[in-house]
Amino acid sequence: MAARGDAFIAGRRSNLRRALADVLTCCNLACGITAMLLPGQRHRIRRSSLILLATLCDTFDGPLARRSGHATEFGAAADGVADLISFGLAPAALLADSTSCTASSTVASGLYVAASAWRLARYGIAPRTSDLFRGLPLTGAGLALTVSLRRGVPSRIACGLALSLAAAMVSAVPVPSGEALAKRAVRIALRSGT
Repeated sequence: MAARGDAFIAGRRSNLRRALADVLTCCNLACGITAMLLPGQRHRIRRSSLILLATLCDTFDGPLARRSGHATEFGAAADGVADLISFGLAPAALLADSTSCTASSTVASGLYVAASAWRLARYGIAPRTSDLFRGLPLTGAGLALTVSLRRGVPSRIACGLALSLAAAMVSAVPVPSGEALAKRAVRIALRSGT
């Protein structure tokens, strides 16, 4: 009888993790959409804060779904769409609005969005099975561009960064996941005794 009770509790925890992962994916999407829809330069800090909040949501939704044992193609697809909006379109809109909307910022924003969509198409949206990504993930690229824009880097540098990130996203260079980097940091800290 106790075994059935333990299985029931384990199933409930698994369902809770899966539901929480879905909620975090929806929050990621809502943050990205809101960041895109806030008007222009006046809301640069709010918009970038929403993208940073989307990053936090995206950091935890995948690991929660995998730990639930019920990672699905639908969940991975929803996460991919949310990532495209929050870390592709929203940072590009922020770049276009935060500069004086020159031709170079328009081109850089457009190429950054195209690379974001290309990355999603090229590497797919299937649930992740490895600690390595091919090319820079959208989340990392969006985070780097958003933080630089939030810090007020000059327009030329921001445009150059967007183009560099676009190239890194569509490259085949292996990039460790944040989860893998955190595990590695913990192992190093435990070995060094700190």
